[in-house]
Amino acid sequence: MHNLLKPLLVLLAIPVLATVLGMFGRSEWDSRWSATLVRQLAAQRMRPDARMLARYSLATLCSDRRTGARLPPCRTYNLFSTVIGASAVVGGAGFVFLGALLLTGHLCRGSRRRLVWLFRPSLAFAAAGTAALAVAHAVLAIAVVIAGTTYLFGEPVERVSTSLVLVVGTAAVVWAIAMVAVAFSVTRRPTITVVGRALDLSSQRPLMEEVTRVADAVGAQPPRNIVACLAPAVFVTEVKVACLDGVVAGRTLCLSLPLCRIISIDEFRALLAHELAHFSREDEGFARRVAPFYAGASRALGSLARRSRGIRAAAVFPPLVLLRFYMEAVQGTEEPGAEWETTADRLAATVAGQESLGSALVKTQAFGPAWYAAYGVMQEAVAGRMQYLNSSALFQEIVASNTSSERLIGIGQQRVDHPTDRHPTLAERLTALDLNLSQVTAAALETAPVLPAISLVQGYEALEQGLSAAEHHLMAATGGEVLERLGE
Repeated sequence: MHNLLKPLLVLLAIPVLATVLGMFGRSEWDSRWSATLVRQLAAQRMRPDARMLARYSLATLCSDRRTGARLPPCRTYNLFSTVIGASAVVGGAGFVFLGALLLTGHLCRGSRRRLVWLFRPSLAFAAAGTAALAVAHAVLAIAVVIAGTTYLFGEPVERVSTSLVLVVGTAAVVWAIAMVAVAFSVTRRPTITVVGRALDLSSQRPLMEEVTRVADAVGAQPPRNIVACLAPAVFVTEVKVACLDGVVAGRTLCLSLPLCRIISIDEFRALLAHELAHFSREDEGFARRVAPFYAGASRALGSLARRSRGIRAAAVFPPLVLLRFYMEAVQGTEEPGAEWETTADRLAATVAGQESLGSALVKTQAFGPAWYAAYGVMQEAVAGRMQYLNSSALFQEIVASNTSSERLIGIGQQRVDHPTDRHPTLAERLTALDLNLSQVTAAALETAPVLPAISLVQGYEALEQGLSAAEHHLMAATGGEVLERLGE
């Protein structure tokens, strides 16, 4: 059951206010006209009856186009009528828009195929509809101010202060433009920024052989690019990736060198199989058309909510409410892709084994955050005008000193941070694999495997040292700001 109160408030507040003001203003304007008419007739010693007053009321006179064009009070009267009519149109359009969002959400939830084909165009429709209604509300707000000034001060519409209209109009236009910008900001295809290097695949034969074998096993095309990075994640994406060598496009494997030091080749194979399973023939459409855009829109809305303060909140609130309503309508009872992640886990388990995938998931969740501890140590070094030669080795040292079983307490309710997907909790993923935490604890706490995944990367130490130098340089240039945040 969706919360309709906020969307209805956003869509109907201005139209309802404009309707009330228009109806009261029109009635008052007509009453003033009738009172003036009665006084003029009384001066001529005439006593008008109700029939005469109705005949010469503004409602009657202004309904005739030729009479209304010649009678100045009809301009004000017709403005009130226009405000009432426009309010009904804008309010009705809001109801239709809300109904369309609910229908789209219902269709997307009912079928994976419909979700694949409808999500991107419906997201664009939601943004465009929000933008169009923002413009309509701004225009209506200007008309409300003009009509309201007429009602409050009793001046004809042609005498309304031009400066007042300019001030209010400018504010309304700026407000509308801001809301349009906010609405369309969520439809942009996200770009993932990492401190990394695009590898020359021709010089990475062992790694490419492993990647190709796993891709063939899950029925997917291998990545076109591999970016070696320091962020603690292994993922495959078709979103553009910005790295130190520029922006790479197409299917890209982002490979965490620090993480590859503590996972085995079998565990790497399991993680890679999970990622490439999203691009198998059955799920490729979802990976391309839904996952990156849903994640991008969710992150954009979350970022807007966090940054909206003061007057900016007035521009952010309406599109934020409507677009969140749309995302919730599509989401239904679970995130798009929750079942998708479970399916990918099962396929990866057939390729690399349940235990390897289970231990890889636990190890990534338990020790991935150690990178941010390493980052803090690097910041301290930069503050002292020093730097670590190899921050990947520093990460490994921090992990090695924290391998007690206490590291796994409460880990089951955590989720893997991913730039384009939202994963189920670790406990849910292990349960779907018919595993529990105790079955993979020993393997997960083994952070110095005999065959580490890093051994697949040719010249990895030189890569790590180069990325470490770049990371330290960026810290010094930005005052230690964390630059490497997946998906932002």
